[in-house]
Amino acid sequence: MDSTPDRGRYGVPVKGKIAVLIEEHFDQIEFTKFNEFFPRQGYQVEYISHLWNQLELNFSSNPDDGKISAHVTVSTEVANVKPDDYQGLILIGAYATDRLRYQRSVKKGQPNQAPAVVFLRQAMQCEGLKIGTICHSLWLLCADSSLLKGRQVTCAHNIICDVENAGGVVIYEDDQTAELVIDGDLISGKHPGMVDRFMEVFIQEIEKEK
Repeated sequence: MDSTPDRGRYGVPVKGKIAVLIEEHFDQIEFTKFNEFFPRQGYQVEYISHLWNQLELNFSSNPDDGKISAHVTVSTEVANVKPDDYQGLILIGAYATDRLRYQRSVKKGQPNQAPAVVFLRQAMQCEGLKIGTICHSLWLLCADSSLLKGRQVTCAHNIICDVENAGGVVIYEDDQTAELVIDGDLISGKHPGMVDRFMEVFIQEIEKEK
């Protein structure tokens, strides 16, 4: 299956598309694995973001061993697509989702209006749409506690406080957070070290719906 990138799209949508919300400082292990695995299963990976009135933006990964080795050009504006255009939605790990919840202006008492957060609210209302989070990416749900309150999840250890303060129910295994948790349509993984299992389960959950 061809996985050559085309303006932030990898593979051919034989079975449909999986959207991945992305910004600067994304996890390059997840990025590389997504682009290899999902096209082999028949799904195009389409990276989406807020483009700040640009036709496209270039994003880079976090450095591993001091080197930034992953880059992506994104041309799909999150405000211009609908959740039901996709068979699944993934929030990529590392610090990208912290940047995605940025609001240029704020008002007291008003829910977060960042375009990615608005899109995520819509996505979580789409019954049967699988939403995957991994590592730090639950930060995006923390931007609006109504998205996370009472949901069973797992995450990286260093954002446990953020997730629990936003009302999420973190699942533990002994003295660690769980490797993977499924709560309805929400699938959460602990860290990039288990991304292979995360992707396999994500596809299984999508195809159960079919």
